[in-house]
Amino acid sequence: MQSKVLIVTIGGHEIGMGHIMRCLSLANLLRKDKIGVSFCLKNGYDSEECLSTVSNKVKSEGFDVRYLGDKIDKIFDEEMPDVLFIDFPHHVRRSEYGDDAKKRGIANIVFDDMLLNGEAADVVINPSLISHQSSVISHQPDYSGAEYTVINDSFLPPLNPLLCKEGKGEVDIRKDVKNILITMGGSDPTGQTERILNVLLNLNLNLNLEVVIGMAYKKLRFTNYDLRFTIHYDAKNMAELMAKADMAFVAGGITLYEAVFIGLPVIVISQDRYQELAAMEFQKRGFGKYLGFFSDVTKDMISESFKELANNYDRRKKMSDTGRKIVDGKGVYRVAEIIKTNLLDADKRR
Repeated sequence: MQSKVLIVTIGGHEIGMGHIMRCLSLANLLRKDKIGVSFCLKNGYDSEECLSTVSNKVKSEGFDVRYLGDKIDKIFDEEMPDVLFIDFPHHVRRSEYGDDAKKRGIANIVFDDMLLNGEAADVVINPSLISHQSSVISHQPDYSGAEYTVINDSFLPPLNPLLCKEGKGEVDIRKDVKNILITMGGSDPTGQTERILNVLLNLNLNLNLEVVIGMAYKKLRFTNYDLRFTIHYDAKNMAELMAKADMAFVAGGITLYEAVFIGLPVIVISQDRYQELAAMEFQKRGFGKYLGFFSDVTKDMISESFKELANNYDRRKKMSDTGRKIVDGKGVYRVAEIIKTNLLDADKRR
């Protein structure tokens, strides 16, 4: 009988697409190991249209999709998973799902960036630099840190030989800055993409601007109205875009970790408080220039920080070298091994 993992997660305009994308990277790896994977999406946080967009993304990768109401019993009955893998933002309640799983002997793994909702879990994985040790339950193993960060598999060998150098993606740090990437996540709920773009255009510099628009953008507020920038909708080649860039503007989600992995110097504008904590921690360790929470960042701050970092080759080079030491890109393999260990334990329980 094939082992099975049920991934319960969420994505959309308000929450973003980071949870969905990292779960897809993990699911694709598990599938290669002949492990069955299906998805259950939590609804009620966005419009039906947005939920449909997210669902279609998961289905396009070949996975079945269910929808989560208040009760998960029916889904457990029909899917019969060995492992429940929950990946929600820290503010979304999840303990009731773990309780139901425990009653059925289903291993419950929680992927939690802030270690705030793992009380009912068998295993809690904190894939970030933010540590909340007081929240770790004594019976749980400690899986915390950037070594468990799951980035998009397009960044990793052998899928992307363009980026492979001794098993690791790298970018060239050039003295002259020309290629700028703007990528503010899968939804950019606060509209920072257009704001940053307009600031850079008004500098009247000879820049090549690449703008990534995620699939969960609620409304596209601008079009490619001149030849000074290119828009990429739901980019499938993010690794290549980063590899060609000299600098990037990012939020503090998964894209930040991908920039750290590849060594791309970034300016960070956070759009929620978790992103703020992550960006501050990376800056403390020597990677990234953190401007602040979006509502506190002015156009002048964007302009001046860009010019300062673009003109400081030594800082960008040091930032790149530092980043590549923090995130090694192997988090998806480590998380998959934790899941497989719990599948073996599930076999023993049967």
